[in-house]
Amino acid sequence: ARAQIGTALHNVGVMQLHHDSVTQSVRTLEAALSVRRAALHTAPDELHPDVADSLYQLGQILQNTGRDREAMDTYREAAHIFRRTIGPDHEDVAVVCCAMGQIHQSRGETDEALAVYAEVLRIARLTFGPADGFVAEVLGILGNVHLERGDNDAAMECFSESSRILCPGEEVSGGA
Repeated sequence: ARAQIGTALHNVGVMQLHHDSVTQSVRTLEAALSVRRAALHTAPDELHPDVADSLYQLGQILQNTGRDREAMDTYREAAHIFRRTIGPDHEDVAVVCCAMGQIHQSRGETDEALAVYAEVLRIARLTFGPADGFVAEVLGILGNVHLERGDNDAAMECFSESSRILCPGEEVSGGA
């Protein structure tokens, strides 16, 4: 019954967010997280992906309201729980890591952003295949981070690979 209450609170918090009630949504999602932890993490080693989902949703709100440090902590915990409960190669891990990469990139932490986005790319290729649109999107993001670092050659490699996925059969020019 407590797990169902946690799920209900989680859903209400997400609905509140869609109605632009950010402050109330944060409170509701924090309550959902507390209830889900109590109901689903009954032992120190016992983790549950629903808790990670609540953490991710809370992280999204924190990130969107400029609370990047809190969002990053929340994302790290969500990624840890997802890796342990549904596996390190699951698309939910990639989604959380992508959010972490956005924060690193916005802070100018390009080394960290590259590392996280490389994990997202690895998971995306494994999960969706090497020619998927999401793989192309991540390659574009990686290309932008390389540009920010001044590594034009690495950026062009990423952009070219992305173009080959998005426009199969078309020749991609890599030079001036």
